[in-house]
Amino acid sequence: MPVTDSLGGEADDMERMIQGMDKRATGHNWSATWSLQTATALNKYKEQYYRTVTENIIRGNDTSLPVSLYQEHIYRPENVSTHAQRRIIYHFLWCIKELLEYNEALDKTGLKRPPDRKVLVEGLPGVGKSWIINTMRNITRLLFKSNAADVASTPTGCSAALIDGKTHYSLMNIPVGADFKKVPTNMNVTNRDKIEAARMTMSNVVAWFMDEHSMNGREMVGLVEAPCRGAPPSPDDPSQGNRR
Repeated sequence: MPVTDSLGGEADDMERMIQGMDKRATGHNWSATWSLQTATALNKYKEQYYRTVTENIIRGNDTSLPVSLYQEHIYRPENVSTHAQRRIIYHFLWCIKELLEYNEALDKTGLKRPPDRKVLVEGLPGVGKSWIINTMRNITRLLFKSNAADVASTPTGCSAALIDGKTHYSLMNIPVGADFKKVPTNMNVTNRDKIEAARMTMSNVVAWFMDEHSMNGREMVGLVEAPCRGAPPSPDDPSQGNRR
């Protein structure tokens, strides 16, 4: 509720109410219960968590784990509720079928790998976009028998949590803050294990699901797309620009 001069006495009453919320005695000592262990616990947990994730990826442990599905009784093709959902799911199943047939062919002479597909799905809130993503993730994991066969990412942590994904920043090592606006450079990660884990993660991916694309500006799209293009641009062709 905005407080303006037009509120007159109501503004004074609100100020007194806010001040009355502070029940601490004058001269409260904030450091009395401070603990170094507590203050650094979150950072230590974060470091240990990502160290374990990196080690599991490099050792291949993440690909050998039992397949983990997202509420299988909800996120399954049989539960489509609209024609639009049915068309998207069936199109995805057909693309996966083509890729599986190619991968499982003993003799690939004369065969050509099915092309990568990019599908843009848009809709108002509540029409089932997240349901489609989680259903297709379940399909991918079941057919390729691996939790590493799919990855999901969004621009924000809150939207990533809804589909059990990551942020674009975390997945693609995109800089944040002021560095986001700087000219893209090569990856600034120097830890060999982290680089290898990132390479292995993306090389195992069959389907990549990106949500909330309307939150992405051109800079974000470029920073997400550039690393996936492989080789850096030719120095003889400046028109290709910089790639991350």
